[in-house]
Amino acid sequence: MGRILTPLRWLALALLPGCIDWDAAGKCYGDASCASTERCTGASRCSGLAAPICEGFEDPLLSPLWYVFDNPPAATVTLDASRACRGGSSLHVHVDALAAGASARTQIQEHQSEQPTPLVDRWIRLFAYVPAASITPAHDHVVNVAQSDLPYRSITFGVAGGVLAVHNEFSIGASPVYSRTKWPADRWVCLGYHIRQGSPGQIQVSIDDVPVADLELSDETNPSPPLSTILFGAAFDSIPAAQDSVDLWIDEITVSGSPLDCGS
Repeated sequence: MGRILTPLRWLALALLPGCIDWDAAGKCYGDASCASTERCTGASRCSGLAAPICEGFEDPLLSPLWYVFDNPPAATVTLDASRACRGGSSLHVHVDALAAGASARTQIQEHQSEQPTPLVDRWIRLFAYVPAASITPAHDHVVNVAQSDLPYRSITFGVAGGVLAVHNEFSIGASPVYSRTKWPADRWVCLGYHIRQGSPGQIQVSIDDVPVADLELSDETNPSPPLSTILFGAAFDSIPAAQDSVDLWIDEITVSGSPLDCGS
């Protein structure tokens, strides 16, 4: 027997295109907007996962494998037990309010896992929670895949003015590429990034295992020295206008030499 929807649920269904069913508690499921929430359950899945890097931020202190880049008090990263996708805690990234033209960065870096031979194919998967109030017109670099030696250039993934963005500093012109896809706010989002080394190589982005078509790029990804270090957090460079403080949470970071879906 099918479920009987109350008028309120019919209204909610009309306002959520793609939602095809409800569970007994009245929670929408069956569309992409629900996918990450359903995968954010239970304990961290890092234990036993065959990947060079998997971090669920479950220990009382940040692992010594991570190096923290920050410039407090303007920006900090802390372990936070008040919000998590999986397990009991996540990484809380905070940047204080900034004046126009200011820059700030707070990121964690891990590069030992890819030494001495960096991955040729690199799949990065993480869960991120960004409140709508923390999405600003400025370009926030959430993930940087970088050289570990001079000139320290990188390929960055993040959000700018509410849309997904990629900035490859090795491409001709080195201008950011902005997607038509908005960053989903106020919920856990599964973000996937793939970089294939080459001249040209490939850059791909996905949300909840759905490819972002206008961020599937053929581009230079084989610099010298090679890409061999990854930073996660927030970074703003010379912002165009003053902005309020920014907060985001990151959980279950995984870096692998083979594809990883959001259910891994």
